[in-house]
Amino acid sequence: MGAGYAIRGFTGLALAVDITKRPAIAVALVVALTAFGTAFVTITWTLEATVFGSWKYGRLIWPAQSAPGRQHILTLVRWLPDISDTLDTRDLRGHRVPQSGNNVTGWRALHDRRPLNAPYNLAILVAGAASTVLGRLLAGPADVASGLLAAMAGGAAALTVVVARYARILVMTAAVLGVGAVTQASNFPRPWLMNIPWVAIMGVYVIFTAQSWSTLKHPFADLLPVMRTFGMRLMRLFVGKASWDRLQQAAHETSR
Repeated sequence: MGAGYAIRGFTGLALAVDITKRPAIAVALVVALTAFGTAFVTITWTLEATVFGSWKYGRLIWPAQSAPGRQHILTLVRWLPDISDTLDTRDLRGHRVPQSGNNVTGWRALHDRRPLNAPYNLAILVAGAASTVLGRLLAGPADVASGLLAAMAGGAAALTVVVARYARILVMTAAVLGVGAVTQASNFPRPWLMNIPWVAIMGVYVIFTAQSWSTLKHPFADLLPVMRTFGMRLMRLFVGKASWDRLQQAAHETSR
């Protein structure tokens, strides 16, 4: 399932590193990207499954006949939380579940409780551990002990992100700092540089598990208004209130 990601990553690595002299890097990369690909694919499949859900007798059901040729997707709904159909249907955070016809494509189904034994969670734990080993090997030669320490640090950090229910960006930041502290204390070479593969993999996991099927095509859409507001406030601070007011007035007059 995630082999394609590993093949593409292996090809790119072979162009930059002599893997015949450092085969351990190739092994770590293949494990990390295969696990990451498995997590990414099963996340998107799970979100796609919401297209085939329907309401019946006040409950969300998943008829097999509603997804001809896509039954493998419906096997993933067993790890989704159960929600009831009320006049004000809400997810586990209390947010109203937008409906599109009979489906729930606006439901951020993976944003809250995600069983640890779900395929995407198990895969991302493996990817988190292997990506830290990959970073350690890219930072410099490593013995077995340092590789195991990197794997445990990366796996533990990934676990904290997976089980977190709130403020997952902050949890991920704290996890990165924790891994950095462990590697710094262990005198690993370039300890912060070696965290880059872990951050890339876990960042994708955090972003995509926060999506619904309807927002999956534009995962950063919710961030754009926040970034715009932040940029405008920063510009106002930089140019001063008087200049900012004049710019706003000129923009308003131009738009008439």
